[in-house]
Amino acid sequence: MLTDREILKLADDAYNTFLTAFLVECQFEVASINKFISLIDKNTKMQGILKDPSLKSPKDISLPVLITHGEKFKVTFCNTVLSKILKGFSKEKQKMFIMALTMHELYHIVNKVEDRMLNSYPFIKSDKRALQEFKEDYKDMYEILEESKRRFKKR
Repeated sequence: MLTDREILKLADDAYNTFLTAFLVECQFEVASINKFISLIDKNTKMQGILKDPSLKSPKDISLPVLITHGEKFKVTFCNTVLSKILKGFSKEKQKMFIMALTMHELYHIVNKVEDRMLNSYPFIKSDKRALQEFKEDYKDMYEILEESKRRFKKR
């Protein structure tokens, strides 16, 4: 499994690639499962994830990343969830997954900024739009995300 430092380096690399097309300000962090759950609990739009009846415990979540915003956007990766998702992936595929996941989340950030400027309802369109734009611009990375979803659901 990748270390927290490797995850942050890959996220920064993806961010720097992304900046050539879009200007967004954000920072990255890797959190323990307990801190990650606390961040979700503080986010009113995301609290429902912790109340999912299929979860035996909040620590059973499958969400690997959370975006929060203040002065800057913050992308927080959960090392425990990432470990579960990436189990069985080669080191190279793990790196590609982190890059792909970061790029996907950066599309969410760009869409939120655009939607705020247009004064629309971003939460309705954000995920589908981010996924479609990501798929069009980075097909190989999109395929890595899809593969990880299929593998994770099999467990």
